[in-house]
Amino acid sequence: VNVHFFYVYTQNECLLLQTLPVHGFLETETELDPTAESQVSPIVTQKAEERKKIIDGQYKCFEKMNRDQPYNKSGPYCNRTWDGWLCWDDTPAGTYTSQNCPNYFPDFDSTEKVTKYCDETGNWFRHPETNRTWSNYTLCIAHTKDKLKVGHLKIMHLS
Repeated sequence: VNVHFFYVYTQNECLLLQTLPVHGFLETETELDPTAESQVSPIVTQKAEERKKIIDGQYKCFEKMNRDQPYNKSGPYCNRTWDGWLCWDDTPAGTYTSQNCPNYFPDFDSTEKVTKYCDETGNWFRHPETNRTWSNYTLCIAHTKDKLKVGHLKIMHLS
């Protein structure tokens, strides 16, 4: 089996894609020749734009979190947070909060809603399988053609 791994490198603020054929399934990183030919593809350009939007969103979120006044209502609450894609305000315990899906990805519908739950003790909901805080983005892709998002997989092609 010939597995192709795709690595993204930053060079002069451009993301370049380099393909390496690897025999078998390897979990180790492979040293690359920096002089080897690289191909820039529309996928890389799209990924760079997505990454830029996320980084801009993160920066704006941290500015907002620092600028906003501390939570001043009585009772437990969940702290303001950045979940990796969206910024969430301080939220009273036992409530759901929602906002529109981000426009980072072409298969996300920005008219749909993302939800996040603050439990009764003032802790953000944790996904039972990962025990990590979790925001529900499932509606963002529920009505799009491409329901499957590759995400961070390294194995992109089997031949």
